[in-house]
Amino acid sequence: MGSLPYIVLLGDVGSGKSTIVEKLTGVSGRSSAVPLSKTVTAEVFESYDRSFIICDTPGSNAMSEKIQHNIEISHALNSYPVTCVLIIVKADTRMDNVLKDVRKYADGFLPQDIPAELIGVCITHMDNVQWTGHNFLPHLESQLGINTAVFSNLKTPRESLRADIMRIIVGKRPIPMNIDSNMFLRLFKIGNNNL
Repeated sequence: MGSLPYIVLLGDVGSGKSTIVEKLTGVSGRSSAVPLSKTVTAEVFESYDRSFIICDTPGSNAMSEKIQHNIEISHALNSYPVTCVLIIVKADTRMDNVLKDVRKYADGFLPQDIPAELIGVCITHMDNVQWTGHNFLPHLESQLGINTAVFSNLKTPRESLRADIMRIIVGKRPIPMNIDSNMFLRLFKIGNNNL
C-alpha cells in the first residue's frame, strides 16, 4: 500500500468524509446521519480500483473527545508520505460560508506546516444547493489561490469521483509530514472555550 498515492481526508463532523470513503472503496457502515460524530479513529482503505489509498479521519471539530480525534488526524498525516490533504467541506446555500470553511482548514495548515501543493478541496452535498462547481471555482481561486476542486453529491458515480480526485493528485509528490508535539499544538485548537 505504501507506494500508492496517499490521501488524507480532513473536515468537520458530518462533512461527508466517510461517505466519500464508502463510495471510493466499497466499504460500508462508516457514514451515518447520527447527531454526533460517528468516526472516532483514522482508518486507511484502498480505492476500489487500487489506484490510491485514502484515510478517513474523525471530524476535527467534534464536541467530545476533541483531543483524541485530533491525535487520530495527526497519526493519519504521519502514517505514510502524504500525496494530498483533501479538505472536505459541506455545501451551503451561501458560497461565502463554504469559502470560510475551506479557509479555516487551509489557513490552519498553511503556509508553514503543509506545502500548498498538497492541499485539495472537495465540496460535498452539492445536491442541496442551487449553485454549481463552475460558479464556485472562480471564488475559490480568487480568495484562496486554489484552482481545482471536486464536487460531489450522493448520486455522483464513484468512477466520476475517482477521476476528479485523480485529476487533483496527478503530478503531486508524496511528502512525509512528521507532525511532532509542537506542530500538533500549532495545527489543532484543543482548548476549552467554555464561557
